[in-house]
Amino acid sequence: MILLKNKFVWISVIIILYLVFTSIFICEQSEIIIVTQFGDPVRVIQEPGLKFKLPYPFQNLHRYDNRVNLFDPPYAEFLTKDKKNLLIDTFVCWRIVDPVEFLKTVNNKSGAESRLLDFVFADVGALLGTTPLDYILSVNKDQIQTDELEMEIQKRLDKKGREELGVEILAFRIKRINYPEQNKRSVFERMVAERERIATQFRSEGEEESLKIKSAADREKAQVISEAEKEAEIVKGKADAEATRIYANAFKQYPGFYKFIRTLRAYEKIITDNSIIVVPSDSALLKYLNNPEAD
Repeated sequence: MILLKNKFVWISVIIILYLVFTSIFICEQSEIIIVTQFGDPVRVIQEPGLKFKLPYPFQNLHRYDNRVNLFDPPYAEFLTKDKKNLLIDTFVCWRIVDPVEFLKTVNNKSGAESRLLDFVFADVGALLGTTPLDYILSVNKDQIQTDELEMEIQKRLDKKGREELGVEILAFRIKRINYPEQNKRSVFERMVAERERIATQFRSEGEEESLKIKSAADREKAQVISEAEKEAEIVKGKADAEATRIYANAFKQYPGFYKFIRTLRAYEKIITDNSIIVVPSDSALLKYLNNPEAD
Protein backbone atom coordinates (compact mmCIF):
# COMPACT_ATOMS: atom_id res chain seq x y z
CA MET A 1 0.00 0.00 0.00
CA ILE A 2 2.81 2.36 0.92
CA LEU A 3 4.65 1.38 -2.26
CA LEU A 4 1.63 2.26 -4.41
CA LYS A 5 1.27 5.53 -2.57
CA ASN A 6 4.90 6.42 -3.22
CA LYS A 7 4.53 5.66 -6.92
CA PHE A 8 1.52 7.95 -7.11
CA VAL A 9 3.46 10.75 -5.43
CA TRP A 10 6.37 10.40 -7.83
CA ILE A 11 4.10 10.34 -10.82
CA SER A 12 2.29 13.44 -9.55
CA VAL A 13 5.60 15.25 -9.05
CA ILE A 14 6.76 14.37 -12.55
CA ILE A 15 3.47 15.55 -14.03
CA ILE A 16 3.61 18.81 -12.09
CA LEU A 17 7.22 19.43 -13.14
CA TYR A 18 6.33 18.69 -16.76
CA LEU A 19 3.41 21.10 -16.64
CA VAL A 20 5.59 23.79 -15.05
CA PHE A 21 8.50 23.44 -17.47
CA THR A 22 6.26 23.35 -20.54
CA SER A 23 4.11 26.28 -19.37
CA ILE A 24 6.79 28.76 -18.31
CA PHE A 25 9.20 30.34 -20.77
CA ILE A 26 11.35 33.46 -21.17
CA CYS A 27 11.13 35.92 -24.06
CA GLU A 28 14.53 37.47 -24.82
CA GLN A 29 15.06 41.11 -25.81
CA SER A 30 15.97 40.08 -29.37
CA GLU A 31 13.05 37.68 -29.86
CA ILE A 32 9.53 37.59 -31.20
CA ILE A 33 7.57 34.58 -29.93
CA ILE A 34 4.36 33.26 -31.47
CA VAL A 35 2.22 30.95 -29.34
CA THR A 36 0.22 28.46 -31.40
CA GLN A 37 -2.58 26.24 -30.27
CA PHE A 38 -2.96 23.10 -32.37
CA GLY A 39 -1.09 24.89 -35.19
CA ASP A 40 -3.07 28.15 -35.10
CA PRO A 41 -1.42 31.39 -33.83
CA VAL A 42 -3.15 32.62 -30.67
CA ARG A 43 -0.65 35.11 -29.24
CA VAL A 44 2.36 37.21 -30.33
CA ILE A 45 4.86 38.14 -27.62
CA GLN A 46 7.45 40.87 -28.24
CA GLU A 47 8.02 42.18 -24.70
CA PRO A 48 10.95 40.48 -22.93
CA GLY A 49 10.46 38.69 -19.62
CA LEU A 50 8.96 35.60 -17.97
CA LYS A 51 5.83 34.34 -19.77
CA PHE A 52 3.23 31.59 -19.38
CA LYS A 53 1.24 29.39 -21.74
CA LEU A 54 -0.70 26.20 -21.75
CA PRO A 55 1.51 23.12 -21.45
CA TYR A 56 2.62 21.12 -24.45
CA PRO A 57 1.01 19.72 -26.59
CA PHE A 58 -1.84 22.21 -26.18
CA GLN A 59 0.31 25.20 -27.06
CA ASN A 60 3.68 25.47 -28.80
CA LEU A 61 6.28 28.25 -29.21
CA HIS A 62 7.82 29.64 -32.42
CA ARG A 63 10.81 31.88 -31.77
CA TYR A 64 12.06 34.46 -34.29
CA ASP A 65 14.84 37.05 -34.26
CA ASN A 66 13.45 40.60 -34.27
CA ARG A 67 16.80 42.17 -35.22
CA VAL A 68 17.90 43.24 -38.70
CA ASN A 69 19.02 40.35 -40.89
CA LEU A 70 21.61 40.66 -43.65
CA PHE A 71 20.92 38.58 -46.75
CA ASP A 72 23.74 38.27 -49.30
CA PRO A 73 22.45 36.75 -52.57
CA PRO A 74 25.00 35.08 -54.85
CA TYR A 75 26.49 36.72 -57.95
CA ALA A 76 23.99 36.70 -60.79
CA GLU A 77 24.14 37.66 -64.47
CA PHE A 78 21.61 40.12 -65.87
CA LEU A 79 20.92 41.75 -69.23
CA THR A 80 20.64 45.53 -69.70
CA LYS A 81 18.32 47.35 -72.09
CA ASP A 82 21.05 47.54 -74.74
CA LYS A 83 21.71 43.77 -74.46
CA LYS A 84 24.88 43.99 -72.34
CA ASN A 85 25.55 41.23 -69.81
CA LEU A 86 26.47 42.28 -66.27
CA LEU A 87 27.39 40.34 -63.12
CA ILE A 88 25.64 41.97 -60.15
CA ASP A 89 26.48 41.35 -56.47
CA THR A 90 23.90 42.70 -54.00
CA PHE A 91 22.80 42.54 -50.38
CA VAL A 92 19.46 43.04 -48.60
CA CYS A 93 18.71 44.13 -45.01
CA TRP A 94 15.36 42.88 -43.69
CA ARG A 95 13.44 42.19 -40.49
CA ILE A 96 10.13 40.69 -39.42
CA VAL A 97 7.23 43.13 -39.04
CA ASP A 98 4.27 40.71 -39.23
CA PRO A 99 5.23 37.56 -37.27
CA VAL A 100 1.95 35.76 -37.97
CA GLU A 101 2.23 36.25 -41.73
CA PHE A 102 5.87 35.22 -41.54
CA LEU A 103 4.92 32.00 -39.73
CA LYS A 104 2.17 31.18 -42.22
CA THR A 105 4.21 31.84 -45.38
CA VAL A 106 7.86 30.91 -44.80
CA ASN A 107 8.06 29.74 -41.16
CA ASN A 108 11.82 30.39 -40.76
CA LYS A 109 14.78 32.53 -41.88
CA SER A 110 16.02 30.16 -44.58
CA GLY A 111 12.54 30.01 -46.11
CA ALA A 112 12.29 33.82 -46.06
CA GLU A 113 15.66 34.29 -47.73
CA SER A 114 14.82 31.70 -50.36
CA ARG A 115 11.74 33.73 -51.30
CA LEU A 116 13.71 36.99 -51.10
CA LEU A 117 16.25 35.56 -53.53
CA ASP A 118 13.47 35.01 -56.06
CA PHE A 119 12.21 38.56 -55.51
CA VAL A 120 15.70 40.07 -55.90
CA PHE A 121 16.46 38.22 -59.13
CA ALA A 122 13.06 39.10 -60.58
CA ASP A 123 13.12 42.81 -59.71
CA VAL A 124 16.78 43.38 -60.55
CA GLY A 125 16.33 41.61 -63.88
CA ALA A 126 13.16 43.57 -64.69
CA LEU A 127 14.68 46.99 -63.93
CA LEU A 128 18.04 46.31 -65.57
CA GLY A 129 16.17 45.16 -68.66
CA THR A 130 14.81 48.72 -69.03
CA THR A 131 18.05 50.52 -68.09
CA PRO A 132 20.86 51.30 -70.58
CA LEU A 133 24.39 50.28 -69.64
CA ASP A 134 25.58 53.92 -69.55
CA TYR A 135 23.21 54.57 -66.62
CA ILE A 136 25.05 51.89 -64.61
CA LEU A 137 28.68 52.06 -65.82
CA SER A 138 29.99 55.28 -67.33
CA VAL A 139 32.94 57.67 -67.19
CA ASN A 140 30.40 60.48 -66.80
CA LYS A 141 29.38 60.54 -63.13
CA ASP A 142 26.33 62.71 -63.83
CA GLN A 143 24.93 60.00 -66.10
CA ILE A 144 25.06 57.13 -63.56
CA GLN A 145 21.70 56.30 -61.95
CA THR A 146 22.53 53.36 -59.67
CA ASP A 147 21.16 55.18 -56.59
CA GLU A 148 17.77 55.61 -58.24
CA LEU A 149 17.89 51.99 -59.38
CA GLU A 150 18.60 50.75 -55.85
CA MET A 151 15.79 52.83 -54.36
CA GLU A 152 13.27 51.52 -56.90
CA ILE A 153 14.30 47.90 -56.31
CA GLN A 154 14.10 48.40 -52.53
CA LYS A 155 10.59 49.85 -52.90
CA ARG A 156 9.44 46.85 -54.93
CA LEU A 157 11.06 44.34 -52.58
CA ASP A 158 9.52 46.03 -49.53
CA LYS A 159 6.05 45.91 -51.06
CA LYS A 160 6.34 42.21 -51.90
CA GLY A 161 8.00 41.41 -48.58
CA ARG A 162 5.25 43.02 -46.50
CA GLU A 163 2.40 41.54 -48.53
CA GLU A 164 3.73 38.02 -49.05
CA LEU A 165 6.26 37.34 -46.26
CA GLY A 166 5.50 39.71 -43.39
CA VAL A 167 8.98 41.27 -43.57
CA GLU A 168 10.25 44.82 -44.08
CA ILE A 169 13.09 45.59 -46.49
CA LEU A 170 15.29 48.21 -44.83
CA ALA A 171 17.95 48.46 -47.51
CA PHE A 172 18.94 47.11 -50.90
CA ARG A 173 22.38 47.87 -52.26
CA ILE A 174 24.56 46.85 -55.19
CA LYS A 175 27.97 45.84 -53.83
CA ARG A 176 29.78 45.08 -57.05
CA ILE A 177 29.22 45.27 -60.80
CA ASN A 178 31.39 43.30 -63.18
CA TYR A 179 31.41 41.99 -66.73
CA PRO A 180 31.34 38.32 -67.62
CA GLU A 181 34.77 37.02 -68.65
CA GLN A 182 33.76 36.67 -72.29
CA ASN A 183 32.77 40.36 -72.44
CA LYS A 184 35.71 41.92 -70.62
CA ARG A 185 38.05 42.04 -73.62
CA SER A 186 35.57 43.87 -75.85
CA VAL A 187 34.72 46.28 -73.04
CA PHE A 188 38.38 47.02 -72.34
CA GLU A 189 39.03 47.58 -76.04
CA ARG A 190 36.12 49.99 -76.19
CA MET A 191 37.42 51.81 -73.10
CA VAL A 192 40.90 52.08 -74.65
CA ALA A 193 39.40 53.39 -77.91
CA GLU A 194 37.36 55.93 -75.96
CA ARG A 195 40.43 57.11 -74.04
CA GLU A 196 42.40 57.39 -77.28
CA ARG A 197 39.60 59.42 -78.84
CA ILE A 198 39.58 61.78 -75.85
CA ALA A 199 43.39 62.03 -75.94
CA THR A 200 43.31 62.81 -79.68
CA GLN A 201 40.69 65.48 -79.08
CA PHE A 202 42.78 67.04 -76.31
CA ARG A 203 45.89 66.99 -78.50
CA SER A 204 43.98 68.56 -81.39
CA GLU A 205 42.58 71.27 -79.13
CA GLY A 206 46.07 71.84 -77.70
CA GLU A 207 47.63 72.16 -81.15
CA GLU A 208 44.89 74.56 -82.22
CA GLU A 209 45.42 76.68 -79.12
CA SER A 210 49.19 76.56 -79.72
CA LEU A 211 48.75 77.82 -83.28
CA LYS A 212 46.52 80.63 -82.02
CA ILE A 213 49.09 81.67 -79.44
CA LYS A 214 51.96 81.50 -81.96
CA SER A 215 49.97 83.47 -84.53
CA ALA A 216 49.11 86.15 -81.99
CA ALA A 217 52.77 86.29 -80.88
CA ASP A 218 53.95 86.60 -84.51
CA ARG A 219 51.47 89.41 -85.14
CA GLU A 220 52.57 91.20 -82.00
CA LYS A 221 56.23 90.66 -82.94
CA ALA A 222 55.69 92.05 -86.46
CA GLN A 223 53.82 95.02 -85.06
CA VAL A 224 56.56 95.77 -82.52
CA ILE A 225 59.30 95.46 -85.19
CA SER A 226 57.32 97.63 -87.59
CA GLU A 227 56.80 100.32 -84.99
CA ALA A 228 60.47 100.11 -83.97
CA GLU A 229 61.65 100.42 -87.60
CA LYS A 230 59.26 103.30 -88.13
CA GLU A 231 60.58 105.03 -85.02
CA ALA A 232 64.16 104.31 -86.13
CA GLU A 233 63.54 105.81 -89.56
CA ILE A 234 62.02 108.89 -87.98
CA VAL A 235 64.99 109.30 -85.64
CA LYS A 236 67.46 108.63 -88.48
CA GLY A 237 65.65 111.11 -90.73
CA LYS A 238 65.75 113.76 -88.05
CA ALA A 239 69.45 113.04 -87.46
CA ASP A 240 70.25 113.23 -91.19
CA ALA A 241 68.31 116.47 -91.48
CA GLU A 242 70.17 117.92 -88.53
CA ALA A 243 73.48 116.74 -89.95
CA THR A 244 72.66 118.27 -93.32
CA ARG A 245 71.68 121.51 -91.67
CA ILE A 246 74.94 121.59 -89.73
CA TYR A 247 76.95 120.75 -92.87
CA ALA A 248 75.12 123.42 -94.85
CA ASN A 249 75.77 126.10 -92.21
CA ALA A 250 79.40 125.08 -91.98
CA PHE A 251 79.95 125.01 -95.72
CA LYS A 252 78.09 128.31 -96.15
CA GLN A 253 80.56 129.97 -93.79
CA TYR A 254 83.64 128.39 -95.45
CA PRO A 255 82.94 127.66 -99.19
CA GLY A 256 86.59 126.91 -99.91
CA PHE A 257 86.71 124.32 -97.16
CA TYR A 258 83.58 122.68 -98.64
CA LYS A 259 85.30 122.39 -102.05
CA PHE A 260 88.39 120.96 -100.39
CA ILE A 261 86.35 118.29 -98.54
CA ARG A 262 84.46 117.36 -101.71
CA THR A 263 87.74 116.96 -103.60
CA LEU A 264 89.22 114.74 -100.88
CA ARG A 265 86.12 112.50 -100.93
CA ALA A 266 86.51 112.25 -104.71
CA TYR A 267 90.13 111.20 -104.20
CA GLU A 268 89.00 108.45 -101.78
CA LYS A 269 86.67 106.98 -104.38
CA ILE A 270 88.96 107.36 -107.43
CA ILE A 271 92.45 106.75 -106.12
CA THR A 272 93.26 103.31 -104.69
CA ASP A 273 96.46 101.29 -104.28
CA ASN A 274 96.22 99.86 -107.79
CA SER A 275 94.69 102.85 -109.54
CA ILE A 276 96.28 104.30 -112.69
CA ILE A 277 94.84 107.70 -113.66
CA VAL A 278 95.72 109.54 -116.83
CA VAL A 279 94.61 113.18 -116.74
CA PRO A 280 96.07 116.47 -117.99
CA SER A 281 98.41 118.18 -115.58
CA ASP A 282 96.27 121.26 -115.45
CA SER A 283 93.12 119.27 -114.52
CA ALA A 284 91.06 120.76 -111.70
CA LEU A 285 90.96 117.31 -110.13
CA LEU A 286 94.71 117.48 -109.47
CA LYS A 287 94.69 121.03 -108.24
CA TYR A 288 95.24 120.16 -104.58
CA LEU A 289 97.74 117.44 -105.38
CA ASN A 290 99.87 119.79 -107.50
CA ASN A 291 99.46 122.73 -105.15
CA PRO A 292 98.20 121.89 -101.61
CA GLU A 293 97.89 125.55 -100.81
CA ALA A 294 95.59 126.24 -103.77
CA ASP A 295 92.37 128.01 -102.90
